[in-house]
Amino acid sequence: MIGRRQNFATIQLAEPPLAYEDLRQAFDNAPIGIAWADMAGRLVRVNPVLCQMLGRSRDELVGGPVQNITYAEDIESSEEVFARARQGESTFRQIQQRYRHADGHAVWTEVAVSVIRDIYGEARYVVAQVQDTTGRRSATRALADRVTFVEAVLENLDSGVVACDAQGRVTQFNRVSREMHGVPFQPVLPQEWAESYGLCRPDGITPLSWTETPLYRALSGETVRDDEMVIGLKDAEPRTVLVNGHSISDGDGELLGAVVVVHDVTDRRRTEAALTRLALYDPLTDLANRALLHDRLEHAIARQMRQPGPLALLLLDLDGFKLVNDSLGHQAGDGLLVALAGRLRSCLRPDDTIARLGGDEFAVLLESTSEGRALAIAAQILAMVRKPVSIEGRSIASDASVGVAMSTGGDTPESLLRNADLAMYAAKDRGKGNVQLFESAMHATVLQRLTLDAELREAIDERQFALAYQPIVSLVSGRLRGFEALLRWNHPTRGVILPSTFVPLAESTGLIVALGRWVLREACRQARIWRRLHSGGEELTMSVNLSVRQLQDSEILAVIAAALADAGLPACRLQLEITESVLDHGGQTHAILERLHATGIRLALDDFGSGYSSLSRLHSLPIDEIKIDKSFIDDLAGGGPAPLVAATIAMAHSLGLQTVAEGVETSDQLPFLRQHGCDNVQGFLFGRPLAAAAIDALLCQRASDRSWTNIGKAPAGQAAGGVRCGPQSPLEPALR
Repeated sequence: MIGRRQNFATIQLAEPPLAYEDLRQAFDNAPIGIAWADMAGRLVRVNPVLCQMLGRSRDELVGGPVQNITYAEDIESSEEVFARARQGESTFRQIQQRYRHADGHAVWTEVAVSVIRDIYGEARYVVAQVQDTTGRRSATRALADRVTFVEAVLENLDSGVVACDAQGRVTQFNRVSREMHGVPFQPVLPQEWAESYGLCRPDGITPLSWTETPLYRALSGETVRDDEMVIGLKDAEPRTVLVNGHSISDGDGELLGAVVVVHDVTDRRRTEAALTRLALYDPLTDLANRALLHDRLEHAIARQMRQPGPLALLLLDLDGFKLVNDSLGHQAGDGLLVALAGRLRSCLRPDDTIARLGGDEFAVLLESTSEGRALAIAAQILAMVRKPVSIEGRSIASDASVGVAMSTGGDTPESLLRNADLAMYAAKDRGKGNVQLFESAMHATVLQRLTLDAELREAIDERQFALAYQPIVSLVSGRLRGFEALLRWNHPTRGVILPSTFVPLAESTGLIVALGRWVLREACRQARIWRRLHSGGEELTMSVNLSVRQLQDSEILAVIAAALADAGLPACRLQLEITESVLDHGGQTHAILERLHATGIRLALDDFGSGYSSLSRLHSLPIDEIKIDKSFIDDLAGGGPAPLVAATIAMAHSLGLQTVAEGVETSDQLPFLRQHGCDNVQGFLFGRPLAAAAIDALLCQRASDRSWTNIGKAPAGQAAGGVRCGPQSPLEPALR
């Protein structure tokens, strides 16, 4: 034992001793805090750095126990060091220790402990090298807090965030990403990205390769902007996403990794698709609308330029659809349209475009189609439309007019639509249920129509219209019963234009409403003059034609009442003539007629026999008189339509209605009419339409004799053009 100690001492003495001053300076100038404590735990030496660290002087520290400067929670670990040193342990791992600063705050430190032993190996001192880590710990905690904050933000974002390190290992996969992909977070290598996350191209079918994934592309240095793709995992609803991404580098340009942000736009795309469908499809029938048809036409014409071949555009307009709406309601009308749309789909090819242009108008675009096939399909469509449709327990039959326009190149969507439209209206002019192929001559007709329309508007402004009056005579007594007021257009270059030329145009443009108001006022005014100046027995009746368009005027009742009141003419002296087409406009139109009849105004059904009338529908109208169409009277002498005329007169009398034979031009027609009891006659045999002044002269000639035969010529100097609109009977401002 003694020998061992001597040997140790020899070793110690063999080394040259450091000067005390050198040791002291090394101790005092050490860059970290150093404390010596004896085995009782009292401080025996401290360096300036430790004093500064704890905010205490050397005198305050030396001689005091280590526990005085140690946080209570850390005293146990401090005592453990001394205990282990006494037991012979010489080295200790670095420990975390808190000391109390003079002002009370905690000083966080990392302490390296060593034991100084004497020559006999007994522990004499514990030396602690103390590193102040308060600032570093605060920075670490701040960084940890920041990381926690960032992770919390990422977890609560509405977008998915996926990040990877420089080797491509996924390091961030936030909550939305996990929900979106339907998988928990797990590090995935680049080669596994596409399959693991179910990434597909926008079609939702074609999978992405791993080199096409946004994260790989971002890691490769590419900036990914609004890339659209589909996440399509098994047993999960596909999600459409937009992805943005880029690489991440440090301040020195060293690659750290990459990040992508994933926005779920599934709902947005659905909304956009719904809005697009609303913009391009008819919501009732789910057919293409006008905008989509125009787009399809543009593409078809473009293909036609690359690959020449004919294409056809069919325009279909239902005949009598308004009657369905008016009589059965809009719900029934909508049901009919939906049923017809389904039938159109069933009889056409999947590549053909069927569109609803609005109301009861449809279009069909046929590509790579010959004229013969287009006309055959038009006929097939007509046959399909004519099949009755069951709506709300009712069987509804309909018909249509179809216009067909062919294109072999050089057309535009507008020109094709215009041509098909012209053809369709030409089909309508031929009657219900017709097909018409467009012909170039139709353009000339349209130009004529446009010219006539412009001249018609000018004529209203310049008061070029006049009335002529044709006598209506009692066949029983031969006496004058009244007049029919007939509109004439005194054109400055064309002369007198008859109503058959311009009234249909006025009807279609709506000008007939204002023009008709003037006719009513002028006719009532003239009737009052004749009633006052030539009252010599029977009262005369003034007949005025009233169109369906006029009956649909919301102010028609007030207009007629005002015309009668202004003229001072009793309502029973006015007779309004309507055509059989009124029967196709039930509901409100019938109600208007009932109200007119209730005021005492007489109603006559004009041109009877030229249209279609059922007895039940005829009986439902408040009609006083039937005017037999001229076409039936013309050939009476030949006997052709005689049975029909006789039956019409008998039917009218059975319903309590009077009759007027129109277009009586020869005396040969009279015996038959008298024989079958026709009440009244009208035609050139009894007088052509004459101006008011000519009628005045004739009335004066027969002031004593009211018989009215063979008076078809006007006195010298009187034209049959009628009385012009003058200052005394101005056209209303609405005509302008």
